[in-house]
Amino acid sequence: MLAEGTDGSIESAEEVGAMRVMLSSGAWIHVGRIKLYVAAKVAEIAAIQAPALRVLGHSGGMLGVIGTPSMTFAAEAAALSLVGGFIAGIAQKQAVEALRRAQSLYEDMLMQSGRFFEVEDISKITLPKPGAWFADCDGTRYVHGGDDFLWVDTPQGPVTINWQHISVVRFVSVASKSNSAALATTASSAPQ
Repeated sequence: MLAEGTDGSIESAEEVGAMRVMLSSGAWIHVGRIKLYVAAKVAEIAAIQAPALRVLGHSGGMLGVIGTPSMTFAAEAAALSLVGGFIAGIAQKQAVEALRRAQSLYEDMLMQSGRFFEVEDISKITLPKPGAWFADCDGTRYVHGGDDFLWVDTPQGPVTINWQHISVVRFVSVASKSNSAALATTASSAPQ
């Protein structure tokens, strides 16, 4: 578990209130909420995608549940090969069609089934692997979509961050978040 220091650092995962991430460019972003997706939908897409990738000879080793841009490239390359006559056989044609269907379901999922959760409501958020993160709401489990990107809500509005471009993650404790919110409220209600 994490330990609390006198500087307001986090004592335990239960103390997480928000997080700040530093991008490889050196810019810091305050993250209050993260978008997660219905776990059943993510699993459905993975169940379609995995056998298709095996048929096309992709081991799926380090890819997420949905995959990375390289998976999309592999699907497009396979489709081009299909059109060019390089892929012969019913199995490969079915695999390419399954990848197209998985991609379509994935795009629908990104647009329709996501929901933002407060950082403090996401279980396992302190693990540096978004695929381990989850939240439960109204009997439904929500998880990370499985790709390299995170939809996050910042004070400037929602943005997408490539997880591979994050250099540092710093968690803000619930107490620090509450103090910051109180200070912001006091400052905004102070006479001008």
